Amino acid sequence: MVDVKTVVFAFEGVTNRHLERFADVMPTVSGLRTDGVSGSLESTVPASPASAWASLLTGTDPSFHGVFDDAVRASYPDDDCRPASAIDVRRPTLWAYLTGEGGSTVACGVPMTDPPGPVSGVVVPGRRPAGSVDGRLSDDPADARLPSGSPGSPWTLRDLEDPAEVPTLLETRRRLACDLLEAEPWELALVHVPVADPDLLETVDADVGDRALEAACRAADRLVRDVLEVAPEESTVIGCSPLGVERSRGYRVHVNEVLADHDLLERNARNCRWRPGVLESVLSVVSGALGGGFHANRKDVDGYRWATSEAFFPSATGAGVRLNVAGRERYGRVVNSTYEETRSRVLEALADLADPDGNPALEFACRREHLYEGPFAREAPDVLVSTAGTNCTVSAAPANRVFTRLEGVTRTGVGTFFASGPTIQVSPEPVCLTAADVAPLVMATLSRPVPRLMTGRDPSALTTAPVGYGTYANVAHGTACDDPTFDDARLGERLEEFDYRSRNN
Repeated sequence: MVDVKTVVFAFEGVTNRHLERFADVMPTVSGLRTDGVSGSLESTVPASPASAWASLLTGTDPSFHGVFDDAVRASYPDDDCRPASAIDVRRPTLWAYLTGEGGSTVACGVPMTDPPGPVSGVVVPGRRPAGSVDGRLSDDPADARLPSGSPGSPWTLRDLEDPAEVPTLLETRRRLACDLLEAEPWELALVHVPVADPDLLETVDADVGDRALEAACRAADRLVRDVLEVAPEESTVIGCSPLGVERSRGYRVHVNEVLADHDLLERNARNCRWRPGVLESVLSVVSGALGGGFHANRKDVDGYRWATSEAFFPSATGAGVRLNVAGRERYGRVVNSTYEETRSRVLEALADLADPDGNPALEFACRREHLYEGPFAREAPDVLVSTAGTNCTVSAAPANRVFTRLEGVTRTGVGTFFASGPTIQVSPEPVCLTAADVAPLVMATLSRPVPRLMTGRDPSALTTAPVGYGTYANVAHGTACDDPTFDDARLGERLEEFDYRSRNN
């Protein structure tokens, strides 16, 4: 029987700057960072929440799990889209591996867990079930069926209207997580800790937002402290946030304006003038991946004629330029013989793009195959872009110029990481991991082989025990493209058996 246990605190919106600034109100987290190893956690490219969480839970990059954006749609431009969910993740999750080997998992509120699939243990998804992808509807929050829940309890950041309410949400999570860890057998515990959300902080001024953030950090530390009091003393503890939230005084890069200036995207003559600060993205997709479903304020951008254009930037969270490829998009115009030429024109348009202060606007722009080689790389944007390390953020909104001022709260592609416990190497040197590196480390801390399907880096430098690799033959979900015996129909039947509290002992 497995004796080791690992607790993963999956923070939302937290950076090292937050942990250092509010260290006085986060003594538990500060101690964990000091007692083990700590550093930064880089998100995926694109740095969409859905993609980042999928990488963290599967240990693979987006070209292997297949989630590149917070929205799933058949083609562009196309109104028929939905929020990405666990059904779109095409690699096994941590609990899928453990379930196949007889291990139990408790997961509380983690994004991209709806539906969780066959699981031994309890998985409470990270969003209210009103818009479940499996068709089941409920008026109650996901935790209402558990001892600590009540129909009036907030369950996601999208349930809140004021950042001052975040501690109330964290209290709900704290009670639920403690209840589950006390009542259920588990080997791995995953606890979502929502702290900061750009949409909430954007509604208040900087001073009010700072006070709200401090209160949220205080409540988050209490959650961590109380969960660890319930967990066995010798448990390994991992804290990670695949995306951060920061105040920015930089610039928006209106990528579609760049493409239009280079005759790759046709402007709509009737709507060629747009004031800065209009809708930030074609889709309000961030809310779907973080637990709130789509906002009702989604709006199509009609400032461009996508159907008659060669390239377009459809979504800020998608972080890439898509070509209007014939046979793939609804109004495809780019054929095979002109595909590479068109991509070269896009790269030339983005090359050496500088903000009004003369600084680089993009960290890089590259062909997708330069970054990814997995089986789903062809589903990525044709040209990937990143603004990490710059003073800019990309925008899909139309504007009357390429750059507009950005003074507000934005999501960043770098979060935080720390780990402590008997299986963790103590080191004063900061580390830099990616979202895909977390899952291999989790498996190693559980004294289990790292699945060969995982593409994250070897965790040997972080652990005290030897790291082995192996094949997990009894994984039921996420292996369709690797296992020829995989039965999609069987998976569908099994998913119907699972509700928001999923158990298969």
